[in-house]
Amino acid sequence: MQSVLMCSPDFFNIKHEINAWMKKQDQPDMNLARRQWLNLVQHYINIGLDVYFIAPDRHSQDMCFAANAAWCRWGKIIISNFIGKAEKARSVERYDYYKWFLDRNAHDRNSGLNIFHFPEPDIAFEGQGDVVTVDVERQKSNALILTGYGQGRSHKKAGYILGDIHELRRDQVIPVKLINHKFYHLDTACVFILPATFLYYQKAFDERGLNNIKSLPVDKISVSDEDAYNFVCNGFFAKNSETTFFLVNKISARLKAILNEIGIKVIETSTSEFMKSGGSVRCLTLVLENNC
Repeated sequence: MQSVLMCSPDFFNIKHEINAWMKKQDQPDMNLARRQWLNLVQHYINIGLDVYFIAPDRHSQDMCFAANAAWCRWGKIIISNFIGKAEKARSVERYDYYKWFLDRNAHDRNSGLNIFHFPEPDIAFEGQGDVVTVDVERQKSNALILTGYGQGRSHKKAGYILGDIHELRRDQVIPVKLINHKFYHLDTACVFILPATFLYYQKAFDERGLNNIKSLPVDKISVSDEDAYNFVCNGFFAKNSETTFFLVNKISARLKAILNEIGIKVIETSTSEFMKSGGSVRCLTLVLENNC
């Protein structure tokens, strides 16, 4: 079963506006945010995930959005590289997460993780938030990684750097350009669900990106405006031996029925307070080890 890393929203706030969702005058209700985060944690525990926790840093407003701290795949952790507005808001947490991974390796000889700082300091890379892995066969040699760019968060070159670190073929790395400022990270605009379902929001991508998505060797579902703005594509899937679960903030009855029909059990868990910062379920969840 999957392992995930999460950070409680003890110091979650909007001091720096770094995406189109964030408004200083619309601060999250901290009590409600805490309850929503705990509900998500409980869902994860109920379905059998191994949940790890990192202590929050009072100097980091967005540390609860663990997905942007790093990307973990195939035994390697690649720490994010925040640049520009994001660096001012989130640079501190990068070191907190790096230390957590070092400590985990020191205390767990079986973790087997190799930790990498992003090798190009002038190229932005915002972790799992801008990487979506399509891995139907669960084999590195056949996996594809979609990497997001275009909204000033991660650079187009970042995807190829990830590919080099993992010794992927160039055709396994697919950069896709985001053109809608409300969908600033790739994981807000698309998601892969095992065994072979891909949800995406057409209006988030340029024509070339859409063509790349449409050529993926999976079943594709284009989501509505309603589902997109409820961050369905920022949902998180977990699969055990019997069931594939898909946890989302909110989903339309139509899309829920489609997913149920193909054997995906949908769990709705509100993230309304985190949406004020442009984040939802997947943003709050960093996948560890060999899961996508």
